[in-house]
Amino acid sequence: MGTAIKDWWEKDVALDLDGVAVRVREAIAAAVSVLNDRLAVLEALLSAQQEAVGATAAKLRVETQTDPQDEVLRDQREERKSRFDAAVARPRNI
Repeated sequence: MGTAIKDWWEKDVALDLDGVAVRVREAIAAAVSVLNDRLAVLEALLSAQQEAVGATAAKLRVETQTDPQDEVLRDQREERKSRFDAAVARPRNI
């Protein structure tokens, strides 16, 4: 009788924990891969935007160098940007 119960348990009741563990590892690996792909896309977008900001800032510097009032405005704009960058760099509690 013990063998019949053991056979029934292994056939109908027992969980395939090894199989589940393999599937969970595969799902985690797939999720990490998707996240890494999205991270690469975001890093490329960030880099492109930083280059655009640099180009625009350089263009604005050239355009505003002649008038002292424009230089004041540029300095104020750069100060706002540095405050914004510092705020963005702070860790967020989500």
